[in-house]
Amino acid sequence: MRLIHRLMISFVDICALSITLRKSGKWKSFKGGFKKVILNDDSGVQAELIRFKALIDTHSSIQGTITLEEVLHSRADLTKVLLIASDTKESITDVTKRLDHVADRIDLLATAEGTRKSEQITKENQKKITDKLLGSTDIAQKSTTTCNDSWVASMKNSGEWMNAIPEYQAWADRKPDTHPLLLVTGDPNTGKSFLSSIIVHQLQSSRGRGTQVSTRTPLVAYHFFPKKTEKSTQNPRPAETALKCLAVQIASRDPAYEKKLLALCESPAWADGTRFKDLSCKELWQSLNFVVPKRDLTYFVVLDGLDQLPGESSDQLLSILSGLKTSLESLPESDRCQLRVLATGTSDTFPKEQFGDVPRVHVPDCNIEEIAHYVDHELKEKDLLQGKDPETIKLRNSIRDKLPTLVEGNFFKVRTAIVKINDLVASDGSATEVESILKEAGQSREEIALDVVNAANQALSAKEIEEVNEILVWAIFGAEFFEVDEMNAALVKFLFSFPRHLVPDRQFPRSGVFFKRSPS
Repeated sequence: MRLIHRLMISFVDICALSITLRKSGKWKSFKGGFKKVILNDDSGVQAELIRFKALIDTHSSIQGTITLEEVLHSRADLTKVLLIASDTKESITDVTKRLDHVADRIDLLATAEGTRKSEQITKENQKKITDKLLGSTDIAQKSTTTCNDSWVASMKNSGEWMNAIPEYQAWADRKPDTHPLLLVTGDPNTGKSFLSSIIVHQLQSSRGRGTQVSTRTPLVAYHFFPKKTEKSTQNPRPAETALKCLAVQIASRDPAYEKKLLALCESPAWADGTRFKDLSCKELWQSLNFVVPKRDLTYFVVLDGLDQLPGESSDQLLSILSGLKTSLESLPESDRCQLRVLATGTSDTFPKEQFGDVPRVHVPDCNIEEIAHYVDHELKEKDLLQGKDPETIKLRNSIRDKLPTLVEGNFFKVRTAIVKINDLVASDGSATEVESILKEAGQSREEIALDVVNAANQALSAKEIEEVNEILVWAIFGAEFFEVDEMNAALVKFLFSFPRHLVPDRQFPRSGVFFKRSPS
């Protein structure tokens, strides 16, 4: 520390002497020049420079000594090697050869420290970008959770049938002249979200964990839109939020895009972050520069659940997706990136007049074998019809063969049919009744729900029906989603502890939130 102090003083002295020589009056300048030329006298500048160089050399020596001391304190094996070299008086060359592996380890330590600093800088940059674009990470985190939960809950080998679909193969393999957009369609409960999560993980694993971004490794970003039925805080601009989430993900994986996006966020026009809140979906798409984020790099983007978006928000995003191919082709080939987008929704979500040339995969036409595996899985989970006698085997095979072809790829219908069969077997029902259940499995979702309501009306008492209606009020008008045990607790604690005629317009507090009963 004292040496650094002397170095600083010496540097200031040199600066002061130089300023004195350069900015003095005419007479002093003449005297200074005369002394320099005739008498070879620079008023101490040269001497101070020599002193400054000596201080620098000393500082380097001390720095090396401190580094050696730190190594000796932290590495006992190095201390032992150096002591042996000192005692045996080996030459520097021999010691260097013996310590080659030590130098390699020190290089590794230096590299690790550099990586740590780089990661810290990246972390800070990502936080700046996230704060400017999203503010809160709740929606992005929920999308990630949905993707991971669907991946974990999926059956073994689920979604492998997708790899045999030519449209998907061409899209995933980035073949030339392939449309950059691929549509995956199907009714609710056909497993589109599970399939999306599987595709995301397959694409991510294809580039390997920890792989550096290069011209050959694809980059994957995704967003899972929440279902309309979820009682979470409604996002007024879900499409715009999805684009911001995608930008944050891409920036976290691509340093070049991170640099561009950070410069945009820190520019005077965008610094306060308010402009990001006001931009439309199309303006955000252009400002965030998705089409040309980087040359020679493939971006895979997965958007799941576009059928869950409200009309206006959905229209803007669909307009962007339908014009994706034109947007890419309008760019010079040297600036064109390999962008691939996969979007899921019902068939009606993507009108043919707007997406006529876009390849699509209709899930119910392709997942019959997967439905069959799901039937086996559900039967085993419930230990249903697992006997070895001929009649049981025949009935089990009948369910496995018929159910997948009747449910039109709908996992909800499979679960409903299995529950009915389980109840029937528990009550010693006949094989003929099982066949009736299998035929009913081809009903629409609305028809199934109506059958459930009719069965409940016949099986439940008036008091039980009243309790079910109360629970439905809480489920429909509640400000958040309730689990079954929470419903039961509310039913016992609140709902029937007040005389109905005394409280026609009741409010029940729960966790600081009030729920108002519908007048009907």
